This record gives sequence, structure tokens and C-alpha cells, in this order.
Amino acid sequence: MFAVLFIRARANARTSNQNNQIRNRPDIEPAQPAMQPALFDRLVSLSNDIFFVLDQNLRFVYVSGNFQKLLKIDPVPLDNSPIMCYLSTESYMELKKYAAEVDYGEPVSFAAQLIGAEQSLIHVNIAMQKQDAWFGTCFMGEIKTVKLKREELNSDKNIYLQILEAVSTSVIITDINGVIEHANSAVCRKTGYTLQELTGHKARKIESELIPNQTALWNTVKNGGTWQGEWQGTAKNGEKYWELVSVSPLFSKDGHISHYVTFKEDITTLKEKLSHLENTSRNLSEKVALRDQMFSLISHDIRNCVGNLKNISTVLNSELNNATPSMELIGQYAAIISDNSTNTYAILENLLAWAKSQFVKAEVKKEIIDIEDIIKQNIEIFNTLAARKDIKFECETGNFTEVFADLRAVQAVVRNLITNAIKFSFQGGTIKISADEYSADENFAIISVADNGVGITQQQKQTLFKIDSPSTTAGTQNEKGTGLGLILCRDLVEKNGGTIWVEDNSPSGSVFCFTIPFA
Repeated sequence: MFAVLFIRARANARTSNQNNQIRNRPDIEPAQPAMQPALFDRLVSLSNDIFFVLDQNLRFVYVSGNFQKLLKIDPVPLDNSPIMCYLSTESYMELKKYAAEVDYGEPVSFAAQLIGAEQSLIHVNIAMQKQDAWFGTCFMGEIKTVKLKREELNSDKNIYLQILEAVSTSVIITDINGVIEHANSAVCRKTGYTLQELTGHKARKIESELIPNQTALWNTVKNGGTWQGEWQGTAKNGEKYWELVSVSPLFSKDGHISHYVTFKEDITTLKEKLSHLENTSRNLSEKVALRDQMFSLISHDIRNCVGNLKNISTVLNSELNNATPSMELIGQYAAIISDNSTNTYAILENLLAWAKSQFVKAEVKKEIIDIEDIIKQNIEIFNTLAARKDIKFECETGNFTEVFADLRAVQAVVRNLITNAIKFSFQGGTIKISADEYSADENFAIISVADNGVGITQQQKQTLFKIDSPSTTAGTQNEKGTGLGLILCRDLVEKNGGTIWVEDNSPSGSVFCFTIPFA
């Protein structure tokens, strides 16, 4: 019957043009319309569908009588009435959009809501075309009610649909094959799809592939049970979100499953908070485990150092009480005491600095400092220690030596790298310390400490700065350490916006490098 409307409009348009030509020829009688309006109305009334014609202002020019029956309203003349009086606001705006954008003869179809008696909502599909008819542009189409299933078409259907629209929970109704037959507005808002885009498609359109044990889901609901769980959904724009889902079967009067209903609550924010709490708990556990490990290592090393100091002091005191004390032995014992004291002091300094950086909210106080001054100060401090292994220092600095960083942090990093270089250098070695502009980023200075000592294996490089695997390798003269120094260096450098790494120093030895922002 819709085709008849279309043909009638086009036929009358052509007839109008022909009549204009015929009027200019008195020997030919004007042709009569093939079908009179009254006869057309009687034919339309035999159909259950609703046909309509709107003018360019979206007012009724013609509508079949079934329209009033569908809305359960008293018979009123609809000619010239605006269709907006009988459509929900969203449906009218969609109709208005299509009316403005579609081309002549292009069919459009969309889901809409009609407003019936007592403001009841009736879900329908509207199909129409824009026509250039004999009385000007019009919109001709038909309205068909959306029928889900016979079991759902009861007197309370509109109430149920209004309830679904009122709740914030996403609700989807599918057939037994998982094809969507209805979805409430919450689903459309969450997914970005319109009801028309969802209807007739599989529910998996808005589900990701992270549904745990999908087979168990279907086995549960097909056997009449309710499945509950979590899954990740995908919106139209590709955005992922998490939902708490409950899927249940709906039964017809004869006891067979006719539909499935899915209720979904967005738990994305909750999942993010739980993930944050898990990460925080895991980080805290790692810190506690690391603290225990570090304290165990440090207590062992400090005990050794203090024990050595006690033993050497006892021997030294005994030697001094001899009638003829050996100055050579006294000098050796004094050197051992000095080395042990220096090592113990360095361990305690690193322990306090690391503990402060990990367990106290220490503020990084950045200022303009001269990196060349810091390097020279540390070389002077460790000259005596280096001289015992006959190690020499070489220092090279570029034109730009002022950096913007925490003074204590940079001092601690330079101190640790120099002591490490001394520890792993051979007798008579050379340690080269340089500071210059970083070639990879002109906004940073690069400081490097190079030795020609034992070097570092590839396996050691992978764990050197890792907090869970501190290195405790002995030096070239069996010097002890905890490996805490390099972990502290990484932490302090990163807090000042730089990075730290190690390279091979061909043909032997290692180069430790770190970057710090320029002033």
C-alpha cells in the first residue's frame, strides 16, 4: 500500500504536467486521475498499517484512520495537525533531521515512540520518502508497531517499557539466539549506539571477547538458570568499560524459553579503584620485603666492619703496649681501621639516604648547582682511598656545568659512583670523570664515571639497578658492599628528572652515566 501512495503522488505530478499541455489543445479532453481519493481511502482502510503524508512543515496532509485506533484517541480531523503532537521529543527531532537531510526518493527508516492516550508510549518503526508531489514537497510513509513477541504484547506492556526507560541499569532483551529485540536508553547512552543500530544484531556487538567461560553462560541460561559475572564491553567509539552482568531466561505461557534478559551495571570506576588498591598493596609489600632484605644485608656488613674494627683495635692496642712496637704493623693496622671506618660510614650514609627517600615524603629541593665543583670536592675526599690502590683521577668538564637539581642528591650520586669505581678498579688504574652537554637532549647535562676495572657482565647489567636484586659483588681487593648505592643513585637521579645507566668501557671496565637538567 505504501507503493500505491508513492505511485499516486508521482502519477498525479505527471498528470498535472500533461493537463497543462492538454489545456493548450482544445481537441483533447483532459485525462482523469486513475484513482479517486475516496476510492483510495477505502482501499487504505482495509490495511492494518498506517499511511501518512506530511507537508514540508511536517503537518499531516493525509493519514489513514488506523492512526487514531493505534493511539486510542477519539476521532479528530488530522489534516494540518503537526505530527510533533503525537511523537516523543527525541523521535520528532530525529524525524526533523531526516526530513532536512535526505534526498528526494531516498527511503529512510527509524525507530520512534508515539504518544497515545494518557501519555502512553507506543514503540513503532517509521518508514518514509521525500517526494516532490503536485502540491509541493511532502513526506510520504507508513507506521508499523514494533512487535517483540506475542507473550510481551499484553495490556501492561507500556508500563513495563516506561519502567525500563526510567532505570539507570542497562537492560537488553534478546531472542533465544541472542539477537537484540529491545534495549533501554541506558544501553544507548553507555554504548553510543542508537536503538535502531542495536535492534536485530547479536548482543556480542557491544561485548568484548573478555567474557569468561562463555560456554558456561549459555549452558546456565539455556537450562533455565541465571548467570552472573563480569565482562568488558566495547562502545561504538571503541572505548572499553567493565560491567557486572546478570543474564536470565524469560518463559512463555507454555513454559518454554522465549527470550533472555540482561541487566548490566557499570563497574569501570570500581575496577579502577580496586586495581589501584591492589597496586598500592603490592608496592607496599615489595617495599616491606625490600626493607627487610636491605636491613639484613646492611646489618651483616656493618657487623663485619665493626667486628673488624674491634679486632684490629685490640691487636693495635696490644702492639702499642709492646716494649718495642713495630711502626710498620701499626701503620698497616691504622690503614685497615681507616678503610673499615670509611666503608662503614658510606654504608650508613646510603642507608639513611635510601630510608629517607623510600619511607619519608622528602621534598626534592632543586637549585642551581655547579656540577664541576661537586666532582672536584669528591675527588679530593676520595684521593686518599684511591691512592692506596695507586689509582689516578682525570676530570674533564665542558662549558656548561651548572645544573638544576637537589644538591644533596647529586652529591650522593657522584660519591657512590666514585667509590664504586675505586672498588672495582685494579691497582694502578685510572678513573675518568666528565661532565658535558648530553648529545641526545641539549636540555640535559651528562655526567660519566669511567674505570678500566673488572667490568660488568650482561647478566649483571639486567639486574644492576633493580630494587629486588641488589648486587653484592666484592671489589678487586675484596672490598665489601651491599649494592644499595646504585639503587639509591637510580632513585635520586629519577626524582631529579634524569636517567642513569651503565656501558662497557672498551677494552675493559665500565662507564656509569647519569643525566641532570641544565639550569
